[in-house]
Amino acid sequence: MILEQYTILSNFTSGICLGTFLTAAFYVYRSSETLYRFQKIFIALLAVMGLTFFDTLWTSIFPNISFKIEFVNNLVLTLESWVNGFWLIFLIAVIYPEMSSWKTSLILMAPFVAFTTVYSIVGTMYSFYGMIVIVIIFDIIITYLCFREVGRKNKLLKEEESNIENRDLTWCYPILIVIPTFIIVWVLYSITQSKLPGDTVSLSVISVVEFFYCATWILFCLYIAPIVSRQKPVLTSKEENVTKEIKTRTEVYNYHNKPVLDNIEKIIMDKGYFLDYDINLNTLALKLGTNRQYLSNYINKEKHQSFYDYINSFRIERAKQLLADKTCTLSIEEIALESGFKAYSSFIRIFGKVCKQTPSAYRKQA
Repeated sequence: MILEQYTILSNFTSGICLGTFLTAAFYVYRSSETLYRFQKIFIALLAVMGLTFFDTLWTSIFPNISFKIEFVNNLVLTLESWVNGFWLIFLIAVIYPEMSSWKTSLILMAPFVAFTTVYSIVGTMYSFYGMIVIVIIFDIIITYLCFREVGRKNKLLKEEESNIENRDLTWCYPILIVIPTFIIVWVLYSITQSKLPGDTVSLSVISVVEFFYCATWILFCLYIAPIVSRQKPVLTSKEENVTKEIKTRTEVYNYHNKPVLDNIEKIIMDKGYFLDYDINLNTLALKLGTNRQYLSNYINKEKHQSFYDYINSFRIERAKQLLADKTCTLSIEEIALESGFKAYSSFIRIFGKVCKQTPSAYRKQA
């Protein structure tokens, strides 16, 4: 009776997961204007994740094939670990686009394929747990490298662009945190599943672990899918090198307009250069009649800001003027657009960070 209840609950949870992942994959496919490589990989990833929950449904469809045999059960668990490899392939495609290839994908999947292969041949629990340790070490190394690169890419982006909506990689941090967490949960799940459920206690433990495991992935994928569908590719190493060459070739002090340098803020405000949604360092330098490296040095060393924060400071000041104007009938969202913000969500976030309150609250107090 207890075993039957556990089976029904397990099948129900797995069915929800399967349906959620396939729906999320279809959403990304339909929502993306242009399907980039990393988005195609994400769709495949969601499909694979859905299939990993098919093993419990398999026992209901084919009752003669039992997963209660310890070896078969563990073999299925090794196949489920491949999901982690697909997550790494996806992250590489997002963070290191120039490295995303079939060769890289095979290298990233190698430890997980070896896990399944070694266990299927040796078939001992020593090989099972030994390969788990290898997979964990490999995961931690790749995750650490990706974590560092996300920070570097975001910093470079903020030094060059004023609008980083759908281009920054901050959303990758939760994934990089969840992956080690997934490993821990997966190991616990593997340990509980490696022994046949017998009494009420063991079944309860397995049920709780399985529930939180499934619920976490469902919520996480529902959070990530909309972000991935809107994400734009980041700069490749080749494009970054071109930017570095421009910086190297530029003489820092050989070309600048002295009156401009003394009145940069006033000129930017008066001319309204900050109102251009997509203005970047190169464009602003041309408009000011100076070179990009001098302007970059001025912003970084004199103002102690990134280009992104520097331009948005003008936009916030413009927004504050409109919010304080009693004759202004524009809505908050319209004020955001009139101030140079391309995305309303960015305006709310940055305004709160700078002013320590919401635009609505500021408007009431003004």
